[in-house]
Amino acid sequence: MTKQCLRQADQPLFPKILWNRPLSRGTAGRLLLVGGHREEFSQIQAVYQMALAAGAGECRVVLPDSLQKLLADTPGTNFVPSSPSGSLGKGALAQILHLASECDAIAIGASLSNNSETVMLVESLLGKYDEPVIAFDQAPTLVKHRYRLIADRPNCLIVATMQQVFKLAGGLDIGLKIEPNPGVINKIEVMAQVAAHSQAGYLLTGRDMVAVADGQLSLTSADGPMDSLAAATAAVAAVFWLQNPASRFAGLTTAAYVLRETQRGLADRREVITTAEMTKAISRAVDRY
Repeated sequence: MTKQCLRQADQPLFPKILWNRPLSRGTAGRLLLVGGHREEFSQIQAVYQMALAAGAGECRVVLPDSLQKLLADTPGTNFVPSSPSGSLGKGALAQILHLASECDAIAIGASLSNNSETVMLVESLLGKYDEPVIAFDQAPTLVKHRYRLIADRPNCLIVATMQQVFKLAGGLDIGLKIEPNPGVINKIEVMAQVAAHSQAGYLLTGRDMVAVADGQLSLTSADGPMDSLAAATAAVAAVFWLQNPASRFAGLTTAAYVLRETQRGLADRREVITTAEMTKAISRAVDRY
């Protein structure tokens, strides 16, 4: 039987999360974004801008120094040692931990490489950093040999697709009981089973967003595809996870509401949506309350 799941309709299930948002940047939390490689860095830059739009007090970005000549003057960006292939290198650990000590959470995953040095770095970072972590994009499956590094962290949020959830379940030796129905009920059942074997929080991405934290589940269904909101999903989820440590489930469910409202605000667009347009849509969705 599927575990009880709250359904979020047109109004937020937890409006107080939006009403009581931090009023100043100084109390809104500091987020460190870790990712990128020589061939791709646009995703992490988009997450940076969208996290600020969602209400983060401060964001800093960590990129491999293979990008330093190209992005030397980019605000809020720190460069750390890279691997020979231009991804984040294992020699960056100490510097990233130092930067993380000045922040309240790490969001890791945008455009990470599966280079062996990067994998070693991410595993070492997760093993040594005790504050909240948001694992998204490449990160949930990058640690495929040590999934417990994220699954056994109560303060870790895993933002993942259904495909990534199945890989995670396999790595954790979870025997999923799946009904033939591939629809929403099946997604909720899968997330409930994974959560039962894990201490982390989860946000299942896509048109049907399932938020899991504190032993509770919620479903927020968007009106249309959410493919273009990958960076926004990571950014908004990270901010609300960071800002609501005492009410993780309410915060994460509210993040899903903001994302659904962001998608609605962009639904009439036919051309490619720019990062600037996306940040404005996020700001409008957050400020509705």
